[in-house]
Amino acid sequence: MTLLTVTGSHIALQAPYHPELSAQARRLGGRFRGKETGWLFDADQENALRGLCHTLWGVDGTASALIDTVTLRVTVRPKFHEATLWRTFGSDIWMCGRQIASRRPGGRPVAVPGRGVKFTVGRPRIEDGPTGSFMLLVDEGCVFTVRDMPRMALKAVSRTLADIAEWEVT
Repeated sequence: MTLLTVTGSHIALQAPYHPELSAQARRLGGRFRGKETGWLFDADQENALRGLCHTLWGVDGTASALIDTVTLRVTVRPKFHEATLWRTFGSDIWMCGRQIASRRPGGRPVAVPGRGVKFTVGRPRIEDGPTGSFMLLVDEGCVFTVRDMPRMALKAVSRTLADIAEWEVT
């Protein structure tokens, strides 16, 4: 859920976690006011906030984006370049505001799908990196679904996956 609510001299942003949100919100003068309120901004930041919503989640922050959702089926193309979305060094894999895969915290490193993501062919995996770090990977040929993706975000999905995966609405 990503929603902007304009109330007089302030705008509230309620949004799911994204690793870039905190830095970008502070850059725009935002203050986090707890889970129920979310981030609070001056009203003159509305255009910048809508741009931020497009950049991080592919939506404009309106309530209509929350209502019209789809399920995506993504197939990772073979022979993708190693520096793509599907390989991250020491961090999770994100696509249009959705966590596709992460490392389960704790003991032995295990890769797990993100919330609302189901792998039907293949699985995310972890490779040990230098100096005890790790690399999270989604290999070519993997197929996964992403539930509850806002239809409004499909343009961002298309740009993000243009050369690295096939996708369809199911």
